[in-house]
Amino acid sequence: MADGFADSFLEMSGISKRFGGVHALNNVSFSLRKGEVQAMIGENGAGKSTLIKVLSGAVKPDEGEVFLEGRQLKLGDPKESMKAGIRTVYQEMSLIPQLDVARNIFLGNEPVLKGAFIDRKSLYEKADSLLAELGIEIDPKCPVGKLSIAERQLIEVAKALSMDAKIIIFDEPTATLSRRETEVLFDLIFSLKNRGISSIFISHRLGEILPIADRVTVLKDGRVVATKDKNELDIPEMIRLMVGRTVKSQFPLHKKTGEIVLSVKGMSRKGLFQDISFDLQQGEVLGIAGLVGSYRTEVLKSIFGAELPDKGEFQLFGKPFSPKSPMDSLRRGIGFVPENRKEEGIILHLPVRNNIVISSLNQVSNMGFLRLKKIAELASRMIKALRISTPGMNGKGEQLSGGNQQKVVMAKWMAANTSILLLDEPTRGIDVGSKAELLRLVHEYAEQGNSVILVSSDLQELFSLSDRILLLQNGRVIGIYNREETSQEQVLKILMEGEKH
Repeated sequence: MADGFADSFLEMSGISKRFGGVHALNNVSFSLRKGEVQAMIGENGAGKSTLIKVLSGAVKPDEGEVFLEGRQLKLGDPKESMKAGIRTVYQEMSLIPQLDVARNIFLGNEPVLKGAFIDRKSLYEKADSLLAELGIEIDPKCPVGKLSIAERQLIEVAKALSMDAKIIIFDEPTATLSRRETEVLFDLIFSLKNRGISSIFISHRLGEILPIADRVTVLKDGRVVATKDKNELDIPEMIRLMVGRTVKSQFPLHKKTGEIVLSVKGMSRKGLFQDISFDLQQGEVLGIAGLVGSYRTEVLKSIFGAELPDKGEFQLFGKPFSPKSPMDSLRRGIGFVPENRKEEGIILHLPVRNNIVISSLNQVSNMGFLRLKKIAELASRMIKALRISTPGMNGKGEQLSGGNQQKVVMAKWMAANTSILLLDEPTRGIDVGSKAELLRLVHEYAEQGNSVILVSSDLQELFSLSDRILLLQNGRVIGIYNREETSQEQVLKILMEGEKH
């Protein structure tokens, strides 16, 4: 075991992991004491999820080693991690709604009678005993599908303990919980602590960190910035560590004309978001910031017509309209660059030229027939304008790097002469050089008098490009701020400290 971890229950040392050109983890070391609750914080993309996937065996690191109770674990093997007593409670839970509570808790580990039949009497007795021990007042015969999200999370914890968990990782467990439900979960975590079970608590809600954690580890850009006792921290200091420095705008404010090109009033979708209202000006980049569970993606998809809102009033270029479908939005000059480019943005098995012109067929056809010369001219012009690195316009989308795939998606909408682009996490998962290129393209698009709505989990990116920033919290607009009148630190503080339940 490495020096400096003598009192550690868990030691992760020198963990590094690359995904293509992105260094998700860079020589990360992390330790956890027996019975400790340690929080892990950082902006989206800081490396938190990758690190816990390494610990749970879901991801095999390129370098590094992990010791638990002095024994080295085999990396990249989920069974090994589970056998060692490491369990994860994810925000997207793994319970089966059709089965009852007891069956879910002991799924795959049911008590059996001779002949391999489930011993139902023993099953429900053990489930009832475990739930009572944890102070969870839920009928073990109740179908999980009838439970609230908070109750299901408690069942996830019970399931972990039924398999002799030594470490439980909580990944954004309170994102969809009310204040009271959060308090119940915290009581359970304190109960685990008293039993000597260690917890890793990951959350964007900084106001919850200090009441629950013994220590806090801060990650940024795949590295550990600091691990500190909670008594050494407050919310402003945590934000400073997460941000790293004061971020200056990379691009100047755009030359807005004052003309409203898109007006959204009272847009709502039941169970997702309510009363979304804003105006978008010509030549403006409007950024949208929000935490997990703020429904930023759903807002964009509803504006684009990919998922229809329940209600709302819309004006496009001063005329009433209602989102109907992506095709209708395209005809009206609106394009959408989705977060999941490989499934929703680019057709991987088609040539680059086809991907670029697929939304501009009216420009490359004559009397219903496609003209290969026009296709080649349009694709070539966009490849040159966006500096797309490709083996040729006939090369397939799957042959390109992530950054160049994203440029192809951008080219598709720019070739279609859109005047409004909706961008959902456009730089996620691409290398630093490609990221800078994409930001430049968005800036130039706005400088030409077009308008952009930009969703990004990277606040530095939002402050680099946006003229105004709209804050979403639990599906509601809680403020719209001019870039020059706020800061990255203030936005983080509003989103994290100002959570309302």
